[in-house]
Amino acid sequence: MVKLENISEAMDQRAIRVGQMELLRLRLELLEGQERLLVEAYICHRFSFRQLAHLQGTRESKVARQIKGLIQRLLGKEYISIIRSRERFSGEELKVAYDYYLLRLGYRTIAQKRAISEYRVRKVIGRLKRCLEVINIRGQRAAKGCQQILSTISDPPSLAVRATADKNAKQIKNSKFKGSKQRNKSHRKHKNHKII
Repeated sequence: MVKLENISEAMDQRAIRVGQMELLRLRLELLEGQERLLVEAYICHRFSFRQLAHLQGTRESKVARQIKGLIQRLLGKEYISIIRSRERFSGEELKVAYDYYLLRLGYRTIAQKRAISEYRVRKVIGRLKRCLEVINIRGQRAAKGCQQILSTISDPPSLAVRATADKNAKQIKNSKFKGSKQRNKSHRKHKNHKII
């Protein structure tokens, strides 16, 4: 017997996969050269890892690892965050970001590929990492702010807010009431004192 929960979970997972595939197709434009051809052949043209390995003349496991890594990094946040704020970076920095965050090349390989010093590569990657930290912190703050705003707009005042408002109102009422009680007591004392 098939449970409805399992069917709904399977449908949710399928919807997530379909959404990820659409996102991947859009982000394919970020890849260059051979990497783009590999991922495009795998995603759009449904080539298997074995077919791609045969075309490249390499092992199937190497091609599978390369494609899976590229897909994972295309769906990740690091390189996409840099691309979204590309106006902050120079052309050289964007190329180094591509090599480092998408292709996962080492400092020396990037330096040779881009014809710059290894020192310069380290400096650029350090700057990219610092900028990513700032972008992530701003994104978290913005997300928290949006959640707070949405919760106040969409929900009526929560029970906690109501309870604190009621508590504050009672405190104010009690403080006024206590003052009148104290005045009454002192007034009685004076009356009693006069009588004696």
